[in-house]
Amino acid sequence: MDISAGFSFENFNKILERLGIVKDPAKITRQELVGKTFDDVGAAEKKFTTYTILMGFGVRKGTRRTYRDADLTIRSWVCSCEGRRDEKWCKMQPRRHEPKAVTRMDCKVVLCVKKVKATRKWIVKKFVHNDSHPLLSQNHIAFLRSHRKVPDGTLEQARFMRKSGIQTCKIMSFMALQHGGYDKLPFLLKDLYNKLTEDDKVELAELDASKAIGYLKHKSDNDDQLFCKYTFDQENGLESMIWADGKCRKDYENFGHALAFDTTYKTNQYGNPLLILLGLNNHFKTTISSYAILHNEKEQTYLWVLQSFLECMNEKAPKTVITDGCCRVSECLLS
Repeated sequence: MDISAGFSFENFNKILERLGIVKDPAKITRQELVGKTFDDVGAAEKKFTTYTILMGFGVRKGTRRTYRDADLTIRSWVCSCEGRRDEKWCKMQPRRHEPKAVTRMDCKVVLCVKKVKATRKWIVKKFVHNDSHPLLSQNHIAFLRSHRKVPDGTLEQARFMRKSGIQTCKIMSFMALQHGGYDKLPFLLKDLYNKLTEDDKVELAELDASKAIGYLKHKSDNDDQLFCKYTFDQENGLESMIWADGKCRKDYENFGHALAFDTTYKTNQYGNPLLILLGLNNHFKTTISSYAILHNEKEQTYLWVLQSFLECMNEKAPKTVITDGCCRVSECLLS
């Protein structure tokens, strides 16, 4: 039974027995946990999380240390109220808005485990359980940030309802009606939104190229001067693409005597270079002639872009071209 997904205090004693705890968690001493071993760090985290649920406070990750080979060796978890906000942030003047509510109360609760090289097991090195703040009642623990969770079955039901065109807020209302109220759900509307948004990102990641091409085709319905050209790689994935709308083509026709371009980086999640071809109008204002997303910066790619650009502009070549001095671009221009 995964109590973090909707625990019940009716089986309190059974939960304690499964955790190896035979007494009230508030009376657990340091000596009873220090030296206890776990097979992996996940088991230690699950036990401490369950302990915080039974006690009535949240948990967050603390210290994390690794060896030179990035192998995790030390991991700790602390109370969500650990630490204290610096007073300078509360007394800072002038201030436009009131400071956020203080949630850190310098709580000392911590569980620290360390990996033993010989056995590859995790041993508890430190445990402090005295709380310095009020604990929540049983009815409110499930709404702590660290203990909120959308159960797998509920999430799957929400996915089917979302595909049917039902809004997320209405899905939340339906589930609250199923469980007998919002206070009976182990998650908030924000958690459901986040989970469903993650699914959307995974689906869009496989279709983003076709979505971009479809968007440009849709734009061409209202702009008959829009130009778009693209290539595919051997795996039928989008490789390079260049496009320009009617305004870009009109500006180049009137002010296309000089052309400047350079590639920029890290403007998309794939890290592909973005090429913007610029010009200058009679008011010395920048005009954009075309955009291009490149697969790489090889000479062959630049040559394809320049040839496609001339095709877009009815073979009208600029009199002057300004670049960053890249040798590959220069070779393409000379050719």
